[in-house]
Amino acid sequence: MILSHDLDYCMCCPDQIHYRQFTFSVDAYGIPMCQDCVRQYIGKIPGSTEVERMLYAALVYKGIPAELQYSDGFKTVDIAIVPARLHIEVDGDQHGRADQALIDLLRTMFSLGDDVVTLRIPNSLVLEKLEETVSILTRVSMSRQQAA
Repeated sequence: MILSHDLDYCMCCPDQIHYRQFTFSVDAYGIPMCQDCVRQYIGKIPGSTEVERMLYAALVYKGIPAELQYSDGFKTVDIAIVPARLHIEVDGDQHGRADQALIDLLRTMFSLGDDVVTLRIPNSLVLEKLEETVSILTRVSMSRQQAA
């Protein structure tokens, strides 16, 4: 029998998880996740960067319903907050090149047609100002959800 104080909750879904699973997932991935969510997360790791995963974990930890490596059927974005119609692209140095910047701009334009806002966050902002970045993204997400 598992005592109620031995249970906690997955931050990605409403499932309860045992303390051992809670501890494992926090130690391994930075947020408490059930086994199913860990499997989904692991499947998305190859397509994401460490900086993207860092921002994703911080958003989820703050209670934001973020999705890592989200596909809208046409493109995959680094992080999406679907209820807020918000896409987040975490950009490395390659996004400063003109050809890549033009592709990024076109992707943003097409997303705006679907009433989806794309925010481009440089790696340096996540690495040096994670808490402030998450705070601002939380406010933007909540504002967009309320406007919907």
